[in-house]
Amino acid sequence: MSKKRILIGSVLAGVVVVVAIFVTQDRSGSELDFQFQGYYTGVELEGYGNQHTCDAITVTGGSMIDQDFYLSLVDGDGYRFGYSKNDEGLLVMNLDLTQVGDEQADKIAGATKADPVLLTLERKPEAEYGRGADPCHSFVQIHEVN
Repeated sequence: MSKKRILIGSVLAGVVVVVAIFVTQDRSGSELDFQFQGYYTGVELEGYGNQHTCDAITVTGGSMIDQDFYLSLVDGDGYRFGYSKNDEGLLVMNLDLTQVGDEQADKIAGATKADPVLLTLERKPEAEYGRGADPCHSFVQIHEVN
């Protein structure tokens, strides 16, 4: 395992604040897992001339650092390939339910606001982002479903 330093900068009341975060790495240099809590959402998208219903999670809790990271990537219109914001400003992230077994996929698909699911996820390596991917492409690997 190795450690990677991530610097996050911000301007607060005219003062530049820089925070160093050390992230332990494994799995050939990928960042460790993070957790998102939320409920299932079917996202309607058009791509390649067809309408698609994508499996997604509306994130209501979990790692704030990772939520902030994905929300910062969303374009001004509230959407970026693979993730978006809903009307409440919550992160909505595509999931690939074929990564898990039927029981776990059913648990995710059955999650509601009142009965959310807790997912342990990992960002996929950037090499897997590629152009021409399916409109329902997910940028995370699902490791655990609770």
